[in-house]
Amino acid sequence: MSTDSMIPEDARQQTEALLKALQRKVVLVHFTQRQPCPACRDQRRLLEELAALSDRLELQVLDLERDAEQARALGVDKVPATVVRDADRDYGIRFFGLTLGYEYTSLLEDIAMVGSGRHDLPEEILPLLQYIREPLHLEVMVTLTCPYCAKMVRLVHQLAYVHEPIRGDMIDAAEFPQLVQRYQVHGVPRTVVNGRPAFEGALPPQQAMLEILRLANPEAWEMIDAQLRTLRGERQVRLPDPGHRYALAIVGAGP
Repeated sequence: MSTDSMIPEDARQQTEALLKALQRKVVLVHFTQRQPCPACRDQRRLLEELAALSDRLELQVLDLERDAEQARALGVDKVPATVVRDADRDYGIRFFGLTLGYEYTSLLEDIAMVGSGRHDLPEEILPLLQYIREPLHLEVMVTLTCPYCAKMVRLVHQLAYVHEPIRGDMIDAAEFPQLVQRYQVHGVPRTVVNGRPAFEGALPPQQAMLEILRLANPEAWEMIDAQLRTLRGERQVRLPDPGHRYALAIVGAGP
């Protein structure tokens, strides 16, 4: 084994075991560019090492400019980019930047998901997906040293895998500072819904899904939120109607 291997030494056995368990071919589509791009070079090396470990991993290397039509079809507008799909279908799973550190685990989990057909989403999440009917773009801003970021990346990629309207992107903050500024990232993971910053932190799956719905489908979110409040025994607060006359108004609170 080369001493400069891109595959983390402590993850090599896990990697080999996971790849042996793949039931069908997984295609990794890597976009790079002709201009100097150290991260593109490193990401390509990592993917080449992975693909060499299993005949059920296929690596396709494309150029963002030369293969512009394919890039547009896959929604790839920056590099390095890695798409995880199978031979027949694109699931909307994207990595922009390096998949090292904790994001190496994210990449392995996605390969396993596509290669096995098992998504392992919590059951309570699945009924909520019926309220996502329009295209939904989820981005998770991460750093490679953040242990919590991988949890949110895993969730948005699971959602993309099971529900066609959803696309999930991991964004390596170190490689795309312009997005850090645009999305006002002060901490990671930072989840962005259709270009709008939604929440920060690694929320439990159901709570995260509700926060996503709050921006993606506000009417559905209000209905579900009211139902959950009722189940918890919470009374809903009715705001006063500005156009209505009230005989008595009580301001404040008592014991």
